[in-house]
Amino acid sequence: MKTLKSLKTGKTCVIQSAAVLIDAVESGIDVGFCIRCGEDMFHVEPDIHGSPCPACKDSTGLYGAEQLILMKLYYTDEEKAETETQAQNKA
Repeated sequence: MKTLKSLKTGKTCVIQSAAVLIDAVESGIDVGFCIRCGEDMFHVEPDIHGSPCPACKDSTGLYGAEQLILMKLYYTDEEKAETETQAQNKA
């Protein structure tokens, strides 16, 4: 599952769950994710960061799964549940 996250720069990016990123790393297949459109790509170097995304043509959106973990650009199930609870309380 994907979700949106606001960055300190004021931009919004698409992030994956920690579980998805860990599965990608453990699979042994080099997987990357675009933080602009959320698409996953295969045969992406694990440490790639800010490369062009073939899906959305963003010039800086593609990151390797391991790089996203190192950058802490993911969400946990607990964070997702907390966000959903806050949204329900506002409604």
